[in-house]
Amino acid sequence: MARLFGSALLAFSTLLWYARGSQSPDLQKAAVRSFFLYYLISTTFILLGQLAGLFNIMGWTMVVMHAGFLIWYMAFAFKK
Repeated sequence: MARLFGSALLAFSTLLWYARGSQSPDLQKAAVRSFFLYYLISTTFILLGQLAGLFNIMGWTMVVMHAGFLIWYMAFAFKK
């Protein structure tokens, strides 16, 4: 989990560094879609880990938080 979190922090900070000053709607859309893809994959893996018994009861908070962010980014990722 620490490696997953660490790699996500590095990837997100790099992506946001380049997207923050950009006026390009394509770059901003790519940033949102990248976050959506990350939360889709991480929610799946965390949920599978929780169901396999790898985490204690607090693991459900990670599942809920990631699922919430997944829904949030899904609302903006494919918005026209």
